[in-house]
Amino acid sequence: MVLPIVMLIRGDLTNVRMIVAENPWQAIAAVIIIIAAVAATVLDNRLSGVILVGVTGYALSFIFALQGAPDLALTQLLVETIIMVLFMLVLRRMPANTEWKQDPKTGRLRAWLAVGVGLAVTVVGMFAINARREEPISQYMPELAKEIGHGANTVNVLLVDLRAWDTFGEITVLVIAATGIASLIFRTQSFTRASRRPTLKVTGRRWLAAGVESEKALNRSLMVDVSTRILFPSMMVLSLYFFFGGHNAPGGGFAGGLVAALALILRYLAGGREELEEALPLDGGRTMAVGLLLSLSAVITPMLLGYPPLTSGYTKVGIPLIGDVSLPSALIFDAGVYLIVIGLTLYVLSSLGAKLDEEEEMRKQRARDRARSLARRTQAKETAATAEKGHA
Repeated sequence: MVLPIVMLIRGDLTNVRMIVAENPWQAIAAVIIIIAAVAATVLDNRLSGVILVGVTGYALSFIFALQGAPDLALTQLLVETIIMVLFMLVLRRMPANTEWKQDPKTGRLRAWLAVGVGLAVTVVGMFAINARREEPISQYMPELAKEIGHGANTVNVLLVDLRAWDTFGEITVLVIAATGIASLIFRTQSFTRASRRPTLKVTGRRWLAAGVESEKALNRSLMVDVSTRILFPSMMVLSLYFFFGGHNAPGGGFAGGLVAALALILRYLAGGREELEEALPLDGGRTMAVGLLLSLSAVITPMLLGYPPLTSGYTKVGIPLIGDVSLPSALIFDAGVYLIVIGLTLYVLSSLGAKLDEEEEMRKQRARDRARSLARRTQAKETAATAEKGHA
């Protein structure tokens, strides 16, 4: 806190031009963020705290949309939703409320420290933004995206073309993070599963694979079941639309993969790990590996043809009743991103979701076995006591 502020004061300060809000909706969103953030710090209930933190993310996506950044708004909205679900998967195994174990003096010190860091970052950021003296290069990006990447969506072209090396590094980190999460949950056990075709029943494809008499089926919500049947196909179609339309409209492989991931999460929440197995019976690791290889092929293929890596090709294909469809080679790179996001979701759901469910069922089964064993011992003692009394 002290070092950047002191250096800022001692240096040449630039004039600060700051617009608090360009319209009332921005101010309303900012107030919602502030209230939710403050409330999250004083609540003891973990689930309520996660929901309030999610509210700040949703309000931020609203601000992105107001600023004319639909891609950022869409991605923020989808990521915030998935993060809330993943937090809940973990929090269900933890106590509902937190216990503050520090003394009030330490708590006040931490609070003032947080306020100081927030103010310092805000002041430094404010002066840094106003320190620009040259024209920003971002004004040339839409033209470059159209000329080089053959796409009207500048954000997506940046991710899969102009700065695709950064994106390739980021998706590699995603694969490493997913493997690390699964390793922490499964420990020394194997977390691979056999890829197969969905099970076909005599009566046709069956939704919600948990048995009729199972504990999961008895505890299911009818509203969740019906909502899943209605929303899942629509969400998958929307996912493909975002994927194919992302080069010229809001969307892309990352946004499309997030929508597909939310659809799979909905199936898991409705029917448990059995339903996840039926919805997409693929191994998450193999899915991510295929995605990474697809993106890698977009890196290597141009080099084999004598071009720099990640050089984009472009063609048009005529489709009956639709017309000419643009097909940039960056779509292959985007397909890799799409598969990696889905594979990451499968890994997380199989570790934080299905594996924890399995351990919970084993714990309940051990408890039932102990109860039955205790009941048998008690009955045997009562029978022996009755026999002994009759003999006497």
